[in-house]
Amino acid sequence: MNSLPTPGTGYFVRPPENTGPGVLLLASPWGLTPGIKDKADELADAGFTVLAPDLNDGIVIVLAPLWKLFGHHKPWSKELKKHWDKLAAGDYDWAQLAMHLWPERVIPKCAEDRSLAIAHDLEDAFWVQDTDNTDKWHARATPTIQIDELNADRHNPATKAALQKATT
Repeated sequence: MNSLPTPGTGYFVRPPENTGPGVLLLASPWGLTPGIKDKADELADAGFTVLAPDLNDGIVIVLAPLWKLFGHHKPWSKELKKHWDKLAAGDYDWAQLAMHLWPERVIPKCAEDRSLAIAHDLEDAFWVQDTDNTDKWHARATPTIQIDELNADRHNPATKAALQKATT
């Protein structure tokens, strides 16, 4: 079994032969729990390729990149395409999927927008609480982790290649 971590997108696992019919395993309302990962591993052991997406961004955002696969249902395909265009344009940079696909765009925004920094667990890197008024926060003069380093940690050549292929 070959499991691949897919930060911000879910859990992907293949059988030992690296080939097999695909299964989409939907997570519980509590997110991608260890039980869901265990079930995905069990299915992979049985010969299936399994994707268990993290649905925390909402089903429309999670499915937006797959809009072309819904051609048999034109209204749904059109709706997903609309949200894909917004995701690609940066309108949904709060989404974990946006960080996964475009960290080089999202990370610098976290330095300017605290709510984005919170959404992507980068608040400590870019923001500091005011010592005189704990209700106020300020952008750090210098991030605790440099933007280039954060980008490098989140850059995935396979994701970039797939994104390039999907958008051409």
